[in-house]
Amino acid sequence: RAERSNMIDTFIAALNTINNNRFVIFAGDFNLYSSNEPAYLKTLAGTATIKMKDPINRPNVTMPDNGFNYWSNFPIPREIQYFWQDNIEFQDTHTQNPRGSSGGLDDRFDFILTSENLLNENSSISYIPNSYKVYGNNGNCLNKDITDVSCDGFYNATTRLHARNASDHLPVFMDLSIKSATLSNTSNSNPSISFLSSNVSATSIKLSMDEKLLNSELIIYNQLGQVVKKFTIDYSTISHKNINIDIQNLSNGFYFINNSKMMLKKPLKFIKN
Repeated sequence: RAERSNMIDTFIAALNTINNNRFVIFAGDFNLYSSNEPAYLKTLAGTATIKMKDPINRPNVTMPDNGFNYWSNFPIPREIQYFWQDNIEFQDTHTQNPRGSSGGLDDRFDFILTSENLLNENSSISYIPNSYKVYGNNGNCLNKDITDVSCDGFYNATTRLHARNASDHLPVFMDLSIKSATLSNTSNSNPSISFLSSNVSATSIKLSMDEKLLNSELIIYNQLGQVVKKFTIDYSTISHKNINIDIQNLSNGFYFINNSKMMLKKPLKFIKN
């Protein structure tokens, strides 16, 4: 609770360093139980140059009588706490525990907060009302596994199963309207890397690459997204725009190649066998 509050102080300080006309989206797993938490209150207090808002404007103003005493060890008395947790009025906002463990779907832990200008329908970019949703949550699944037959609705059983298997939190999304935009007519093509050898090898792979990638890092990831190898692309590592990479020390499996500036249209995939 205290750490979350301190992190918001850092966030507000950062907001005060940028142009107040910027559009800002602040999103993630905030782990908030209550709209009375300092982290939530300070974010929306309007003390920053850029004002932040909860686009669905759903602070909890009631307290479920379920005997839950999570806050009993905190200085704020339980009777003035405002909870999202286990509150049927907010079951459509719940994102945590879709697998039914530890009480089932019952917490609004995951948020998208926006700058105030994104809620102005006349802005060049604006939030589309009622588009804020919790993917896989049909709003009828309090304290249940989202694959429960009683949790049916817009998100069908297959979709709910995939969302359940993907994570122990459900993703939150919303739609934005972009009313006008000027597209540049300047050519800005992505640099490329391609295989000069097979992408299946036990010893090495050979690549051809664009000179635009010079002085960036080439990075190899495993299937878990972990970096297993990286090095700077410069004239000491390439020859006639070609580069040979030793992969003998890698474990067998699938790997992906990108560069530190994420300039590739999509990562290259190779197999170490």
